[in-house]
Amino acid sequence: MRIFKSFYLLPIFLIIACGSMGVRTDAYSFKDPGCGTKNIKKILVYANVKDMQYRDVIESKIVNYFVKWNYNCVAVRSIDIVMPTRTYSTQELQKLFKENSIDAILTFTVTNLGYTQHQMTIDQPYQTYGNVYKGGSNYYYYNSQTYGGPQTYNFSKPYLDATADLFDPDTGNKLWTVALNSYGNAFANIDDALNDAVKTLVLKLEKDGVVKAHK
Repeated sequence: MRIFKSFYLLPIFLIIACGSMGVRTDAYSFKDPGCGTKNIKKILVYANVKDMQYRDVIESKIVNYFVKWNYNCVAVRSIDIVMPTRTYSTQELQKLFKENSIDAILTFTVTNLGYTQHQMTIDQPYQTYGNVYKGGSNYYYYNSQTYGGPQTYNFSKPYLDATADLFDPDTGNKLWTVALNSYGNAFANIDDALNDAVKTLVLKLEKDGVVKAHK
């Protein structure tokens, strides 16, 4: 089954830090017709990353959005059910999913991330500043400096590409998929791009009718 092949770990490096939010995320999704017939009450969220800290952080962010927006299904972290210290067979995973009443599995994978380098040149107006100094009883001298002209600045912008897939744990079939492309401004960092990608992912699930908010 394809879903169980997704439970491997990708080595990526994310800096979980504070930064100024200035990110846009584009999302392109597809919902399988079979998704509409699936009664989803509980979703297992699996962040496909190697580092346990980042797996914990990403899964928690997604689960927190489900709680914050009061959706009609529960999201749980895979790290609480599928232990990162253990290796599971397909049969063991299926048993875990049934024991925990998992109706669907949402996987999140970062496929690319980094910074693009940019350069900007600004022409500053020329300004001259000077001082007159007394060197003797009848002697003065003048010292001046001129500022301005072209000033070049280097800066970077973060980007992050990710995919998320929703699987049926009973059949292994993919019910829904989305490609996420996040772009930040010069004041944003990789963590900002990740946060916006995760938020956009959850909102896209709602927009596509996979989950609904309680009114």
